Amino acid sequence: MKLLPLSLAAALAVSGCASTPQEKEAQRQRELHEQAREKFEAQKEKEKEHEEEIRDARERAADDARKHQEDVADARRRAAEDGARYRAYEAEYARQLGKKPSQLTPEERQWVRDHF
Repeated sequence: MKLLPLSLAAALAVSGCASTPQEKEAQRQRELHEQAREKFEAQKEKEKEHEEEIRDARERAADDARKHQEDVADARRRAAEDGARYRAYEAEYARQLGKKPSQLTPEERQWVRDHF
């Protein structure tokens, strides 16, 4: 974008020297071509920045998904461990009462849950 003021000043200086309508039109076409090229380059730069932002956003999303998946797997593992400990605690309580875990009454099961 720094070239725009310089190229515009140069174009104005050169256009002052042009004498015929054809030369003025040719100079005007060169100016338009230069402006179009600068706009094109600016647009390409914006697209490049946008692509980088999209790539970064996708990487962050992939990292978040991976972390969430690890958190879910960890929570499931802990839940399975807690379930196993609960069943062992329930079996021990039932053994102390001289029963099988399947023979515990609802009140006895509630006691196990409250004291687990």
